[in-house]
Amino acid sequence: MDSVDDISSTKQRRSTTLVLVVIAVAIVGGFTIGILIGRFATCPDEENAKYKKSVKEADSTITDLLMQSISAENIEVNLKHLTQSPHIAGRDRDFELVAYLKSKFTEYGLDSVKSTPYQVLLSYPDNENPNTVLIVNNTGGETIVFDSTSTESNVSQLEGVIRPFLAYSPSGVVNVSVSTDGSPEC
Repeated sequence: MDSVDDISSTKQRRSTTLVLVVIAVAIVGGFTIGILIGRFATCPDEENAKYKKSVKEADSTITDLLMQSISAENIEVNLKHLTQSPHIAGRDRDFELVAYLKSKFTEYGLDSVKSTPYQVLLSYPDNENPNTVLIVNNTGGETIVFDSTSTESNVSQLEGVIRPFLAYSPSGVVNVSVSTDGSPEC
């Protein structure tokens, strides 16, 4: 009886080994075919020839001219102008900066300068009903632990500064309780 079981288990091991070998050969063969198709399916010489026709060697005089015309002082002046007041997308200051950049690009000699208007859904904070963040301790009364400030000392005095807000989010109240082990429970 043992010899019949031994013969049966030996046949089973051989068939399992054979299946694994066939799967391994199929995987290696698949990768090999994929690599060969990827290598020989395109004609890289034709693509390189088209690319080389469209790209010329860099003209060193143009590179030198660009490097000479860039200066730290010009960068500083432009950045000061662009960042002197807040410019939220879609607001008046943003459009003023577009006009400024168009005039500068034209002044610098660009042939064609265009600005393209887009219709985009933008979210702005509600100045009448501003959002606030309060952290309240409900144990033994409602003690305010944290209250978000409506002003920031370093920028709130500037004209056009708006309060921080979370765009595209509805107003609401989130209640989170803390369990006795300190983990939050919503």
